[in-house]
Amino acid sequence: MSMEWNNKISYLKHLSMQENIKTAHPYLRVFPEPEQVFADPVARHAKHLLPCVSIELSEVNPSWEGWIHMVLPAEPLGGYVGDYGADYHNEYLAPNWLAFRLTESGHYQLLGDFRFFELENIAEDGADGIRTEVAKHCETQHRVFKGTRDIYRRTGLLHSALSRDEARDIASEEPATS
Repeated sequence: MSMEWNNKISYLKHLSMQENIKTAHPYLRVFPEPEQVFADPVARHAKHLLPCVSIELSEVNPSWEGWIHMVLPAEPLGGYVGDYGADYHNEYLAPNWLAFRLTESGHYQLLGDFRFFELENIAEDGADGIRTEVAKHCETQHRVFKGTRDIYRRTGLLHSALSRDEARDIASEEPATS
């Protein structure tokens, strides 16, 4: 077996040891602030994309530098993100496919028109009230995300590390005031 394959196998074994992470590590930024993840316009990115975690690339491969971000789209209400933005699809944005430019400062910049997102391209509510429904869905996604983020900030534990009962109990607790 070549040295290159030995290195790849060793690297893959290293990655498998990182499964099921329940607490933060120095190479992770859990629930980073939108300003740490997105280029301008930060608020417009954050309206559609929830920053879940940033990962220091040197942890993945020692020869890499910087941070990469995992983001979660706040939509769609049904189907795939981008299903209703066909007029704004390009080589980087398509149904269930998003792409970003990683700026020199390590921030994501959407590679296309924000009207790719359903909430941006529905001009007004028609008889079906779909714009209102999409807006409510996105508000709910943001609220649940904020609640999960707040649990993490209070406990230092990722939500998936908690049992259902523990998560419910912690979610119902009032934050400590100082």
